[in-house]
Order: sequence, then C-alpha cells, then structure tokens
Amino acid sequence: MKNLFLLILFFGIFFGAQFVYFENRLSDQKEINFDDVSASIVTIESINNRGKSFGSGVIISDDGYIITAFHVLSGNLSTVKISGKSYLANLIGFDEYADLAVLKINEQDLKHIEFSDEEELKIGQTVYAIGNPYNLGTSVSRGILSATGRNFGNPYLDIIQTDAAINKGNSGGALININGELIGLSTLIASASGGSDGVGFALPSEKVLSITNEIIKYGKVNRAWLGDFTFRRGFF
Repeated sequence: MKNLFLLILFFGIFFGAQFVYFENRLSDQKEINFDDVSASIVTIESINNRGKSFGSGVIISDDGYIITAFHVLSGNLSTVKISGKSYLANLIGFDEYADLAVLKINEQDLKHIEFSDEEELKIGQTVYAIGNPYNLGTSVSRGILSATGRNFGNPYLDIIQTDAAINKGNSGGALININGELIGLSTLIASASGGSDGVGFALPSEKVLSITNEIIKYGKVNRAWLGDFTFRRGFF
C-alpha cells in the first residue's frame, strides 16, 4: 500500500512539473501584435507604359529604408503608400538574381520590422505572410514552413517554401514567425492558376539582411559566377 502511494505521488509530481513547464513555455511566447507588425508593411505602386502594377514592401528602418521584390518595380516611377499617405520612392539599388530591391522615402520615425535572430528554421513551424494581395490592403495569412533550401530554378536563391496563402500583390511582403519577426521576404509562387496553391517562396531574412546592407553601402551587389544556368521566374 505504501509503495502504491509513493508511485502515485511520483507520477503526480512528474506530470505536475511537466504541466508547469509547458504552461511557462506558452507564457514565454509573446502574442503577435498584428497591428504593430502590419504598420511596417507598405503598398507599392509602379507605373509603366501598360499602366499601374502593385505589390508590397517592408520598412526596415525608422528613417525610411524599404525592401521589396525587384520585379514589383516594373516601371521607373514607384510610389509607396503608408496608412493612406503616398511617398515618391528613390531606388537605392537592387539585386536582380535575388529579386530584391531597396527603396528610400523621405520620412522619419517610421515603424520598422524586426529581423529574426533564429539560427535555424524548423520545418513545420507556424509562419504568417503579410502583404497586399490583389491590392485589397494589408492582409495576414497563416501556414507552416514547408521546406528550406529550395532554388526554384536559380541556385543562388536557397529560398524558403511555405503553404501560407500568398497571392498576386504579396510579392515584396513579409513572412514572419510566431514572435512577429521577419524570417523571409515573399518573392514568388508556384501556381498553375495564378492564385495561391499552397506553394509560396520567400528569400530568407539572413540573406535579405546581407544583400540589403551591401546595396545600401555600395548601391549594388558584387557577385562572381562560374558556369551558366537557366533562370526561370514564377513571379506574382
């Protein structure tokens, strides 16, 4: 009888400790303030001889530096819209191979996104895509990180795959983790219909930060290539 009592007591302490552990883990995870994160997402309009095109961008500094997908900038004139206010954007530079461009607007005290310092992304982790699908305004979709190390026809990219709904207009928007931090920049989709088929891609934040810093510093990215490859895009 004594042994049974001790066994019950042991399991009670064990499972109680596990419950407290997981409860503390959940409480340690800060809840995402999507209004706060969305304040760093902008709408980008580009004008060319065929009319207007639109996409998304991400504010990365409080003094007006913005990153977006290079293919969003289909014309010479790009306008950035933040909370209904329009700004004429200056193109600082771009990396066509990575499909990334850096813009600058004349504004201060902007809400900028935080970059993730995670050393390793985990397959299956929850992610959120934030952008301007179909030019409807800033929207959030939820999914998981489906894969890493994809190249989608371009060995330079080494991109992230997600099943979070990404559509036309999300290009240049943010892919964030459960802490509201940037883990990738949405760049393209694999789709037969032109809409979200659950296979979207984003340039990892580590590579985004490295390329962006080089563009801001030098106005371009210096790169040497050995050999040839065929690069086919699936932009949106």
